[in-house]
Amino acid sequence: MTVTDAAGPIVPADVAQGRADARKGYRTLEPLHAFIYFSADATARYVELGLKNGFTQYFASRGAVFGRCGPGPVTATFYNFAPAQVARSLPAAWEHASPEQVLAARHLAAQAFLTELTTGAEQQVAEALELLEAMVPALDPTGRALYAAQADLPWPEDPALRLWHLVTLLREWRGDGHVAVLTAEGIDGCEVLHIHVAAGGPPAEVLRLTRGWSEPDWAAAADRLVAAGTLTRDGTLTAAGAAHRQHVEDRTDALAAAPWQLLGPERSERLRGLLRPFAQRIVAGGGLGAMVPAAAGR
Repeated sequence: MTVTDAAGPIVPADVAQGRADARKGYRTLEPLHAFIYFSADATARYVELGLKNGFTQYFASRGAVFGRCGPGPVTATFYNFAPAQVARSLPAAWEHASPEQVLAARHLAAQAFLTELTTGAEQQVAEALELLEAMVPALDPTGRALYAAQADLPWPEDPALRLWHLVTLLREWRGDGHVAVLTAEGIDGCEVLHIHVAAGGPPAEVLRLTRGWSEPDWAAAADRLVAAGTLTRDGTLTAAGAAHRQHVEDRTDALAAAPWQLLGPERSERLRGLLRPFAQRIVAGGGLGAMVPAAAGR
C-alpha cells in the first residue's frame, strides 16, 4: 500500500505512518524534556554554581555535554541563537563551574521534578521506559552532534531521571535532523525565527530578545526573507513561504521517523498514551512558560 505524501511523492504507507508518529510523538514528549528550561529549581542550582545570567545558564546546561567547550559547538547545534550572544556566555561559564557540575545540577532538577510528577505511576513509567529503550537502536548518531554528545552520557538508574534522559535523546536526535534540513534549505538561524513567528509562534520581539539578535540583524533577516518571496513586508508567510515551511516540517518528520517505525504504530500510540497525562500536567501547570527557549530547536 502507498499513500501520497504532503510534499508530492508517493511513499510506502509504513514510511508515512512513521512520519506521522514522529510528529505526534514530538508533540507529546516535548514537555517532558523542555520543562527543565523553565525550572525554578534548576535556575537556583545554576545560581549556586555562579551562573547568574539566564543565557549562560541555558547555553551551559544544555551545552555541557560537549565538555569545556567554546561557543562553536553550541552556536552550530542550537542554531537560532545569535553567535555573539553565545560567545558572551561560553567559555566564560566554565570559570564558575565545570561542565560536570552543571550537568549534575541539571539532572538533579530533572529528577526531582519528574519523581514528584510520576509518583504513584511507577508501572506506567516502567512500561514507557521499555518502549523508549526499544527505540534507541534506531538512533544513528551520524551527523547528529548534539544527540551524539548526549548519548555518550551513562543511562541513569533512577527511573524518573532515566525517563528524562531517554526523552532527551529522542528530542535532541530530532532537533539535529531539523537543523540539517534548515541548513540544506538555506534558512539561517535568524530567518527561521521570523518564519516561526509568521506561523503563529511567540511574538517577534520575544524571540529576538531571547535569542540575542540585534535589531539590525533581525531586520536584515526579514529583508532576506521578503526578497526570497517567503514573507510579505508585514511579516506574513506567502503561499510559497507556507509551502516551503511545510516542506521543512515534512523533511524533519521524515528524518525523525526511524525510531517510531522501529516501535511500530501500535506501540507508538501506547507510548504516547502512557506519557500524555504527564505532559498534559506539565502544560496545564504552566511548566513551559510560552515554550520560548525550545520553540525552534527541536
